[in-house]
Amino acid sequence: VGDLADPRQAALPAIAAVGGMAVPALLYVVLNAAGDGVLGGWGVPMATDIAFAVGVLALLGNRVPQRLKLFVLTLAIVDDIGAIAVIALCKSSCC
Repeated sequence: VGDLADPRQAALPAIAAVGGMAVPALLYVVLNAAGDGVLGGWGVPMATDIAFAVGVLALLGNRVPQRLKLFVLTLAIVDDIGAIAVIALCKSSCC
């Protein structure tokens, strides 16, 4: 029951979250590829949170449509779960 009960409606925030994880990681690799070879930290930029966006939406209150709040919260949840999974998997495979 709810707006995200249909997988097709939940797909857009999930795809956006994957992009929100991939772009910072790729940027990190591109910017550090020419450096001293410190590429092992690429998982850290993925964990940057969109909590600021959620906070701004909360401050704006009723002036923000409910669907936008739902989209950003879903994006934040999927992004955080993905970043935690990547960090956990990379940490466990490196040790």
